[in-house]
Amino acid sequence: MALDSLARRAAAVAAVAAFLASPASAQAPASRIGRAAFPADALTQVQTDAATGVPTFLAGRLSAPSSAAPADVATAFVRANAAVFGLGSRDAVAVRETTRDDLGMTHVRVQQTVGGVPVFGGDAIVHIDRAGSVVAYSGGLRAEASEAQTVPALSPDAALAAARAAVRPEAERPADDLAAWTPEARLMVYPAEAGMVLAYVVRIYQDAPFPANWVVVVDAATGRVVERWNAIDTAAPGLAPVARRTDAAFPTADVASAWMTPATGTGISRYNGTVSIGTDRVSSSSYRLYDTSRGNGIRTRDAATRTTLPGSDVTDADNAFTSTTTRSAIDAHWGAEQVYDYYLGTHGRNSFDGAGAAINSSVRYSRSYNNAFWNGAQMVYGEGDGSQFTPLVELDICAHELTHAVTERTAGLVYNREPGALNEALSDIFAVMVDRDDWLIGDKSYTPGTAGDALRYMDAPTRGNQPDTYANRAYAGSCSPAENNDYCGVHTNSGIPNHAAYLMAQGGTKGGVTVAGIGRGDTERIWYRAVTTYFTSTTDFAGARAGTIQAAADLFGASSAQKASVTNAWAAVGVGAGGGTTPPPPPAAQWYYEAQTLQSPHNYPNNYNASTTYTKAGAQRVAMYFEQFTTEANYDFVYIRDAAGAQTAAYTGNKAAFWAIVDGATIRANLVSDYSVAAYGYRVTQVAYFAPAPLLAGGTPMGVAPTAAPSDAIAGIAGGAQTAKPETALLPVRPNPSRGEATVAFSLAEAGAARVSVVDVLGREVAVLADGTAEAGMHDATVRGRAPGTYLVVLETGGARTASRLTVVR
Repeated sequence: MALDSLARRAAAVAAVAAFLASPASAQAPASRIGRAAFPADALTQVQTDAATGVPTFLAGRLSAPSSAAPADVATAFVRANAAVFGLGSRDAVAVRETTRDDLGMTHVRVQQTVGGVPVFGGDAIVHIDRAGSVVAYSGGLRAEASEAQTVPALSPDAALAAARAAVRPEAERPADDLAAWTPEARLMVYPAEAGMVLAYVVRIYQDAPFPANWVVVVDAATGRVVERWNAIDTAAPGLAPVARRTDAAFPTADVASAWMTPATGTGISRYNGTVSIGTDRVSSSSYRLYDTSRGNGIRTRDAATRTTLPGSDVTDADNAFTSTTTRSAIDAHWGAEQVYDYYLGTHGRNSFDGAGAAINSSVRYSRSYNNAFWNGAQMVYGEGDGSQFTPLVELDICAHELTHAVTERTAGLVYNREPGALNEALSDIFAVMVDRDDWLIGDKSYTPGTAGDALRYMDAPTRGNQPDTYANRAYAGSCSPAENNDYCGVHTNSGIPNHAAYLMAQGGTKGGVTVAGIGRGDTERIWYRAVTTYFTSTTDFAGARAGTIQAAADLFGASSAQKASVTNAWAAVGVGAGGGTTPPPPPAAQWYYEAQTLQSPHNYPNNYNASTTYTKAGAQRVAMYFEQFTTEANYDFVYIRDAAGAQTAAYTGNKAAFWAIVDGATIRANLVSDYSVAAYGYRVTQVAYFAPAPLLAGGTPMGVAPTAAPSDAIAGIAGGAQTAKPETALLPVRPNPSRGEATVAFSLAEAGAARVSVVDVLGREVAVLADGTAEAGMHDATVRGRAPGTYLVVLETGGARTASRLTVVR
């Protein structure tokens, strides 16, 4: 065993040395890594800056376990490895943020400073496991920053004047109109082409001659403009000049009213037909596009071909928006709701900032404006000129722009060169995850006179004049970001990571590398974890490769097919080496059990409808052990449901201890009682999961696999059953208010025709839950998929009609 261990250690050291020396990995010499406080064979992944040798990504066992606070572990790690990062006595790191994820890892974001002055792009993340060990590092600490001057000769006001002279804004945003864009001049150490300089990084927002969020870097010694770029994130390259602003500002205050209540309306959109949308009732005869049910609100306004933002509210008298002038607004509003729902439902992210931030959009911006953009505060959509573009409000463009906001609030990628191209690629990648029909961007709005084309093609970037391999990238040499080169090709070079993401999901062979597709679901999880966990402001394509590989290892395992796919997809587009191989077959799965108590009230109430849930991420099957079970036979039921809410079994009456099992990672026990007679209910004392190995939080192997008890036979509508009770009635809907699913219970005194439907506030029937002949007794049906709003659930039987009110909230 000892010899075997030594052999493995020697092989690991040799592998790291070979990797560092490999031209394919674009690594600097290994000398800096040799100064590390951790052994070389502790590394599982290394990426360094080709010019300086400073690591930009490390993974492995980088420190011993610690019980100290994560912030202290992170700063101690940087100090212990100051020689690796090239930091001098004047360098320090300040903790900016500490977060803990659902895998139990803690991520500490730090900012490099020199003599107390922050370093532009000098941000990094130290990743710590549950034991307090550093297991990864990602970022851009600057070795050459330590000798920079930190005392300016220029004042902030002088720097702001120099920046204004350079960009000449004709209509600068007033500070009190959009407070986030108050002009500022921040002193920083800046990495210029000639070396590190002390500079003011100036931010200026302008409306004309074109919309811009200028970043202007002014030398703090000479007043010379070092670099500048427009940090507004756009859907298409370039921003065409627009008319000078001469119109007065629109009023933007909310309508003062006693109404202002959430509602659900409908609208005719340009690209998606008639859609259901969240609105707000502001008077007895007026509704506006303001969905208050999601986060802190989703609001869409009309700029009415002007360039003043945000514009005026889009209103309608009867909450059915059918005018041709509101169609772009309907698409943008509905699109923002869909993107919000995607990030919340798929990634658990509440709006773009993760804390429910209000989402604002303006449509019909300027005249013949062929673009859409996120300006740091809201989304803005042009109507197009009818030739190059029709209105740029289709779903994938909405998702593209709102993803810029997500990227801004997480990685904060600088909008030029490779980080800017990665920024654009992330917006395209999540655009096709929201709008999953194809791998095209802008296919509905781009060149309406040409069928079948698109603005960009992730499956074949060269069709959209983008490179699909790193060797063919634009601006491969030195490039100073400017308007006329699209800030060194942010909309051009994005084709490279776009195509890598496509290959991860779909698979294929390119450049002699074969990639096994892992599907959109795993791909989107990997990219989301990478941008929110591993990317920093200066992450380039090599850093994106390292971050997505590590994200795949975190989520699926170091020997997983997903990690192999990610590795090979990047190799296929010429970023890094391949070598990801199909892993060996996983070990045979088995059942593991855990002691856990889940139970109903004892006794449960009448008209009760509630669930207990057990979830085990990564499990193939899950189970509950009902140690006690007593309900009123044939009137009160426990429905066993899977993660999608589908019913797999139902139990009623008095039962000896038994198991209930479903496929997937989630099992739910849903107890529904009628309006009379209450019993003990149920008590679960064990749960179990089926997996190849113990999952997070552990589990004990079971000697004998559990066997599910047979479901009780239940007749009637939608799983209801049962012996007749004395009256016909529609019982209260439970739960009410509902967050998306509710149970409708009704009793029939005798067999006959019964129809149960859902009607919205305009009297329109929007769903039929049951329609046919039903036996006497109790029945239930389920309401699902309703948008937030107020509804009536209607029972029609024997010529009588009764109704119950249902409110759906988010």
